[in-house]
Amino acid sequence: MHIYVGMTMSQDIFTNSSQPRASSGCCIIGLIVAIIAALLYPLRFIVVGLWRLGPHIIKFLYYFLAWPILAVEYAWRRGGGWRIIAVIFGVLFTLVYGAINLAGMSAGDASGTSPSVAITTASTSTPTRLITATAVADTPVASPIPSPTTAPAPPTQTVAVSAATATDVPAATATDVPAATATDVPAATAITQAGGATTIGLRSSAQAIDPTWVQVNVVRVADGDTITVNYNGVNTKVRLIGVDTPETVDPRKPVQCFGVEASNYTKSQLNKQTVYLEFDESQGITDKYDRLLAFVRRADGSLFNYDLIANGYGFEYTYQNNPYRYQSEFIAAARDARENGRGLWAASTCNGVTGSATTSTSGASSGQDQGATIATAAPVLTAADEAAPCQVNQIKGNLNSMIYHVPGGASYAKTKSNVECFDSQAAAAAAGYRKAKR
Repeated sequence: MHIYVGMTMSQDIFTNSSQPRASSGCCIIGLIVAIIAALLYPLRFIVVGLWRLGPHIIKFLYYFLAWPILAVEYAWRRGGGWRIIAVIFGVLFTLVYGAINLAGMSAGDASGTSPSVAITTASTSTPTRLITATAVADTPVASPIPSPTTAPAPPTQTVAVSAATATDVPAATATDVPAATATDVPAATAITQAGGATTIGLRSSAQAIDPTWVQVNVVRVADGDTITVNYNGVNTKVRLIGVDTPETVDPRKPVQCFGVEASNYTKSQLNKQTVYLEFDESQGITDKYDRLLAFVRRADGSLFNYDLIANGYGFEYTYQNNPYRYQSEFIAAARDARENGRGLWAASTCNGVTGSATTSTSGASSGQDQGATIATAAPVLTAADEAAPCQVNQIKGNLNSMIYHVPGGASYAKTKSNVECFDSQAAAAAAGYRKAKR
């Protein structure tokens, strides 16, 4: 119809000699417009058709190109003998595909042309830190990344590691870890040898394995509260939540009282063992050193962090007044260990003050732990020892009692765990602390 109107107008103009000659140009433009409109009209249907067919075309190309991978994945998911078929098919497909590419490269060389090579540059990325994490007393931590899955299988997101530290840890969100109740840590029981002599000390009761715990293998033990595990195929350091043992490997500090005993106890219980990591969303997943933050469960589900405190191998530790799961149980275990003089609380060992002096164990010179602690004289504390974990002349705030202690105060040197450090009394008061009476 557009063409007919245009041609009619053009015919009227040329047959009517009385029309001014200049008007013929206008009608030619109308004719051109009509032709273009007539050509564009069917194009509309072509565009609409392609738009509707687009998703189907893309899906076809996807399956056409990815069918080998999808076939292998399908067979692998079915398990059993299908996995063997998947492996064989994958190997054969790789060999055939490689042979075809080699043949193509050879043909290109024969024709005097060289195949183009795409070069990609890998870029390292830093894991995103999500929430404030728990750390050791003398090393405040920042926050980092994700939540766990049930087995060593990768939790979707994998963090790059540097120097035996984990990265992009579990991709699940922190809400995937269910909140635990106080009943998860029952009263500890004594473990004894034949004859009734207690050898290991108190041990928390076994628990049913929770599907959110991550099963790992312990590669080595660094000290009492830090271990290295094989996590998603990577050797990754783990810092135990809620406990702080005396230092033995910190280059900034001498070996502290009862540190060797705590380290040997952890080695005897966890080294080369299969354990479970229980994460706590309130503490984050890793600290600024890329160490995983977790509760460590033995194969029977018993909670090792709790046992360290209950047997006097470490202090209960709450970082920056940030409550964690099992905090009340850990505080009660620390109080019980102190009142009963276990481990570092004994008068014959550290009397609750680890400082920088160390106790010795029989056979220590030969590198063997015989488990018998030899009493030593009370250590002479330096200014740095009294101030630990703070710096010299800093003020210590007790996170449990919300009381701050000044250098020279009666309880200044004794305040070692659950400590927040301040440069002035005004800063401590502003943070909500009140001054000790003596």
